[in-house]
Amino acid sequence: MNQWEELKSDPEPPPVKPFNLIAFFFAPFYYIGYGQYLRGLVFMLVSLVPVLALGVSVYAGFRANRELPIGQRAFDWRAVFLGAVGYLAILTFMLSQQSKPATNGLFSPSVEDSSLTPGFSPELYCNQVNRSARTTCMDLETKAKLSLPQIEASPQRWAICKDYAQGSNQLLVTCLRTPQLPQI
Repeated sequence: MNQWEELKSDPEPPPVKPFNLIAFFFAPFYYIGYGQYLRGLVFMLVSLVPVLALGVSVYAGFRANRELPIGQRAFDWRAVFLGAVGYLAILTFMLSQQSKPATNGLFSPSVEDSSLTPGFSPELYCNQVNRSARTTCMDLETKAKLSLPQIEASPQRWAICKDYAQGSNQLLVTCLRTPQLPQI
């Protein structure tokens, strides 16, 4: 067999495809599966920002066939599984941090919101805030007096209206402004 016949009998490498859809949709896991753990981890962290995730996906789609040892190395599904579990753990942690109520003083539901939110009690909220953030809260009567200083009423009228309102600032203000006391 001469030299030309040997060269012809060797199969030619398949042409490199310009775009890899699997790498486009699953870039971090595809890189992890082929052993590029650091790049896969970086892609995973960058993909938490939606605009950057699109850039990573497009980059991986175009470059994966040239950068990864596709066909030369076995795909490691265990690494992909561990990467997916780690990614879900990061997302779960981030979501649990977002769902916690803010008690740093930047958010404080007003007493007016209490009448619109069923089961909301300003006193209960103030007690919870006092325990966690060490801030001070005022009772319903003081809040109403501060928000509406033009309302003058006797202590007896305040007590009756406070019992009538049962935590609702709107009912308390209505009770204090009407000339007749409500029938309890």
